[in-house]
Amino acid sequence: MTELDSVTFTKEGTGNFLGYKTMTTNDMVDLAIAEAHEGMLVRFENVTIINPDEGFGEWSFSSDGTEENKAKADDRSAAISNDFAVNTFQAGDQVSFIQGIWWYSFGEYKLEPEDPATDIGTITTDVEPGEGLPVAFTLMPNYPNPFADVTTLRYVLPQAGPVRLEVFDLLGRRVAVVVDGVQPAGMHEVKLDGRNLANGLYVVRLTSEAGTATRMIVRMK
Repeated sequence: MTELDSVTFTKEGTGNFLGYKTMTTNDMVDLAIAEAHEGMLVRFENVTIINPDEGFGEWSFSSDGTEENKAKADDRSAAISNDFAVNTFQAGDQVSFIQGIWWYSFGEYKLEPEDPATDIGTITTDVEPGEGLPVAFTLMPNYPNPFADVTTLRYVLPQAGPVRLEVFDLLGRRVAVVVDGVQPAGMHEVKLDGRNLANGLYVVRLTSEAGTATRMIVRMK
């Protein structure tokens, strides 16, 4: 394949650039269709994570939830770390959309999302019938991390109740309150605007009736 670097796009006339083409992974099982879309912006909606660890930082997902019709996503983008998928997904998770550049590498067609903040939608942890709501109180890794301006914070609440999500510097000073209020059980996702924060390490602390959890994040610009 040929890759062009540091390219400036110029639009002529009154038309718009082509946007993402919505497909299903079932379509891409046909190699002729997969090849015809090589190099295009492709979007898959309402997909199921099949395997968050396909090796080499890749993960797989499927439009119909089956292994046979899965597609792979690549971590090649500089905005996606090698361990992003294993720290973000689990098998069976439902994702509202995944989009990126459809390309070919190492003998396979794959999707290359460019930035998790824009190319990966809301993630809902799969719950088996009769299991009820998620039971694990979890503060998940933020993405991107390190981040320049904005990063996404995600967490799971096993029960409804008051929630407080705060950010502290390493001296213990609170620099941001991202969430402060009552929330329902389930998966939650919020944005942290860090443009007013200095470069460095910060601690995110999640507090609810289920307990307290912390994670380190890095602001780097």
